[in-house]
Amino acid sequence: MSKKLKNKFKVSIIIPSYNRFPLNRNTLYALARQKFPMQDMEVIFIDDTSTDLTSLLQHRRYPFAFRYIRNKRKAGVAASRNIGIRAARGEVVLFLDAEMVVGPNYVRIHYARHRRSNKDLVVLGVNRAKLYTHLFRGFYSNQVQEIVKLSRRSPSKWNGLYSKLRGDVSRSSLQAYLKGLRKPVRLIGKLGLQDISRLHACSTPKNRDINLARYVRRHPDSRLAWQLCLGSNHSVKRSLLERTGGYDEKFQGWGLEDNEFAYRLYKAGAVFTVDTRLYRFHQEHPIAADKRSHWRENKRLFKDKHPGIDLYSVTMHKIDAGDFAFIDHVLAEYHSLEKQNPGNYKAFRTAILQLLGQTEQLRSARRPIQGLLKCTGIRRDRKRKRLIYSQRKTLAANGGYGHLIRLFDMLAKR
Repeated sequence: MSKKLKNKFKVSIIIPSYNRFPLNRNTLYALARQKFPMQDMEVIFIDDTSTDLTSLLQHRRYPFAFRYIRNKRKAGVAASRNIGIRAARGEVVLFLDAEMVVGPNYVRIHYARHRRSNKDLVVLGVNRAKLYTHLFRGFYSNQVQEIVKLSRRSPSKWNGLYSKLRGDVSRSSLQAYLKGLRKPVRLIGKLGLQDISRLHACSTPKNRDINLARYVRRHPDSRLAWQLCLGSNHSVKRSLLERTGGYDEKFQGWGLEDNEFAYRLYKAGAVFTVDTRLYRFHQEHPIAADKRSHWRENKRLFKDKHPGIDLYSVTMHKIDAGDFAFIDHVLAEYHSLEKQNPGNYKAFRTAILQLLGQTEQLRSARRPIQGLLKCTGIRRDRKRKRLIYSQRKTLAANGGYGHLIRLFDMLAKR
């Protein structure tokens, strides 16, 4: 960032928020229960022109230093986080989304990991689950189904829901109840947020995030580590931010702004470390209708800024491209081939990127992933096709690129 400021706190927690009341109230309550000296932490809350009751939070009293900043016009998540970074006075900057509930040791563990190391660390957590603390009128059908499933599995933890629905917790009864809501209805209060067994009973894990975190913890040099940096789970020293810069404010809508930020930290040589004691829950809310379009636009920005195979690794698992270890090997082999043979095998490398790109286009359009050689024009261009397969054959004979060849074969057969 442009200006160096003297540390006044040990930790600065940056929370951007747009229309997340009353979920953001629970986030602040969880921070107020931290087993960390309150005088050593500050919370910088950036209200991105919310139209709900978020502004009421500035009038509450907190045991930590609390700074409420309201944007004059909607700036987006990336720009809001940068506003928080510029205002931060902490040695360590911890990023938290507005609807997160964290454990009581969350801040203490983050800070301790940085204090024990002289490296440019990015500290990450493991557990990430979808938690239902409130009912919203705008819940999607899959969210409704999750609530029904969870409540039937642990009915004693869902007494409030059973009471509201008079014992009939079914998909149809819950959908009918939600349609009549004018404001969010609380399911879990302050005491419930302190009951870890209840939080687990009212949440469903995000298995891919959890499994990736465990993989990165076992393989600290993984090329996939930067994917774990979501807005809810990472911390860095402010000195590293001052050297590498903050978030790219071209990312306006939802998605990938945190991954792009983390990718730049990764390329700058930051060390990513996972601590299994760090857990947090994402409080579920209605999904914005334009979420998918925002993600597609931000993905285009990411690809333009960082062309190559790395971004495709975020969604490679969705085409049955093997486990994390396989994807890690693919990335390592691709970059090795690119570095050691910059003028050779270009047709083969380009074909892989085109096939992966076509795969994502079909997925975005919700069409079957098939006919990739035809869609990319490789099948029609016989000369190019022969060159690609000739280079594939040479690489296979030379050895050392088995995972990359396997990925190509997998895509070419679709």
